[in-house]
Amino acid sequence: MSLSNSPARLVVAGVASGVGKTTITTGLMAALAAQGLRVRGYKVGPDYIDPTYHRAATGRPSYNLDTWLSSPALVRQRFEAGMRDADIAIIEGVMGLFDGRKQTLGTASTAEVAKLLNAPVLLVLDASHMGQSAAAIVYGFQHLDSHINIAGVIVNKVASADHEATVRLAIAEWTGVPVLGVLRRDTSLALPPRHLGLIPIAETSVEVQELGAVLKRSVDLDGIVRLACAAGVLPPLPPDASKDEATVAVFSSNVPSVRIGLALDNAFSFYYPETLESFAKMDVEVVPFSPLTDRELPNDLDLLYFGGGFPEVFAAQLADNHPMLASVRSAVQRGMLVYAECGGYMYLGKQCIDADHMSHDLVGVLPYTFQMGTERAQLGYREITTLRDTIIGHAGTRLRGHEFHWSHIVESLLEEHAPYQVEESGKVREGYATETILASYIHIPLAANPQAMAELIRQCRAKGEARG
Repeated sequence: MSLSNSPARLVVAGVASGVGKTTITTGLMAALAAQGLRVRGYKVGPDYIDPTYHRAATGRPSYNLDTWLSSPALVRQRFEAGMRDADIAIIEGVMGLFDGRKQTLGTASTAEVAKLLNAPVLLVLDASHMGQSAAAIVYGFQHLDSHINIAGVIVNKVASADHEATVRLAIAEWTGVPVLGVLRRDTSLALPPRHLGLIPIAETSVEVQELGAVLKRSVDLDGIVRLACAAGVLPPLPPDASKDEATVAVFSSNVPSVRIGLALDNAFSFYYPETLESFAKMDVEVVPFSPLTDRELPNDLDLLYFGGGFPEVFAAQLADNHPMLASVRSAVQRGMLVYAECGGYMYLGKQCIDADHMSHDLVGVLPYTFQMGTERAQLGYREITTLRDTIIGHAGTRLRGHEFHWSHIVESLLEEHAPYQVEESGKVREGYATETILASYIHIPLAANPQAMAELIRQCRAKGEARG
């Protein structure tokens, strides 16, 4: 079913982090899907967890839209590709509407994506500690950038009918922006948090259909759909579109096939769907396995891929799975290629010291111990240059990624181990690399770095040919 000639689309943006964006976005998606609409979710910025809620609500992958990690052209192409089999796009913002890359005026922000897609904005406001002042906040967001269309407001955490009437009147009289929904204070609606944001939905008892029912009762669902349908045509493609490498190289069928073992369970779940879809386009077979519960690796693998996640939360269970640790250790010693990010980096280390100060022995192919801290160690975008040839490219390769973790390496990182130089952090060295291993705290969206992905697969094929 097609709602309009142009993609129906709406951005759900917050005035700040923690105002209930993901709860409201997930519930809105579930409510629309319950009406029979094919809903496509998107998330602004680098985020692995919120899209798991989107997928649970829509039954479809949710894609990240980040203009710095990829490019404005790739964001447009990714958006349009996702809408080929969808009726309406609900795009969840990141932090506050205008928050983006540090010390820029909105680069990689929700506002930038809203302008790029000419999408109306539904602003989420937490009114738990204010009355008429809610109008001043809406007014400021409404007038800071004339190219942003604040088309509606959802007011969250309202205490009573009197509180709701006060806030509604103030916003209507002083801004003219329609209030399209009001949610009362309800702790049962709060999604469960963890140190990296929310707990992934696979570990929770959250029922997205219940969130959908709450949103259906609390918002003007028809009015929200009308806003999305009135978004109009998409703007012209950014001028760099012709230069953008939006697809990966497709290899001919007469080369050896590649099998990638993907660590996938509650300890390792941070993968972008577009990365896995790009592997499929390259005729790469992705074979999931669980370091938590499987006793050994799958057979005939060319690469082990350990993404991020929460190994620190499951460190005891990972450490108790001695057969899997031995299987991974043996594969690495035989020269199997290994690519690991953040949580995967930790898993390959000697030990993990968890938040309770308990030490757990892990794979031990890296000479480092990782320890959880009591506060965030790193958060932000990273621009890196490779210091040596690695399994994703030659020395001097420039890449963009992101970093978010609470753990740190106990020992001093040896310079000769580090594959990366982090440009915006005083040229700090980062990660661990050999001819067959590349591991780091930095997440690199491989689909947005197609040359790196192609080199990784080329290395896998070269290894396969060498084995005969």
